[in-house]
Formats: sequence, structure tokens, C-alpha cells
Amino acid sequence: MGQLSGAAAPKALELAPGRFQDALPSIEGAQKGPLSDPVTFAGCLAANKIAGAAVRGVTGVSYQGSAASAIAVKIDATHTRVVVVGRSCGINGAAAYLAEQTITR
Repeated sequence: MGQLSGAAAPKALELAPGRFQDALPSIEGAQKGPLSDPVTFAGCLAANKIAGAAVRGVTGVSYQGSAASAIAVKIDATHTRVVVVGRSCGINGAAAYLAEQTITR
């Protein structure tokens, strides 16, 4: 019989409504979570009308108790929009939009 590891699974980054700026440093530069699959990622971006070249990072998160993904999108030199989507985003064209917030840097 195998032994159980004492290491806990990594906890998902939690996003609170209206406080996305706190998580932005963890989202930017990341390429992980359910949207790390290129086909699903492309479908999700298209469904939410997000230009791929503007994406600054994507990661799996927890939003209001549910598994989701956060996408950081560059608007201009001083503004980034964080879009939160559900787990079905990009699957069969689903947008699965949950929330967004524009952050001023």
C-alpha cells in the first residue's frame, strides 16, 4: 500500500469581488489552470472578445466559492482588466463570463 504524502495540495488563488488588484501580481505572467490548453484558451478568448495579444496572464482561481479562471488583459500602459470566467469557458464556444474589474496601475 502507498503512503500518503503530508503535503497539502496548493490552495487556489482566491479572488474577492472588487479586490482583483490584490491578485493581479499572481495572474500576470502565469499560464496555468484549465485555460492552459491552447484550444480551450483560444475558444475562451474568442467567446469573451479578448484579443490574444493583449493577454498578460491566466491562472486558475476560486471566485465566490467556485473554481474559475482569471485572465489579465492589458488595456493601455496604466490599465489592466481582469476577467473571471467559469470552468466551461471555451468549451463548445461558451463564454462562461463571471465578472471583471479594470485596475489602474
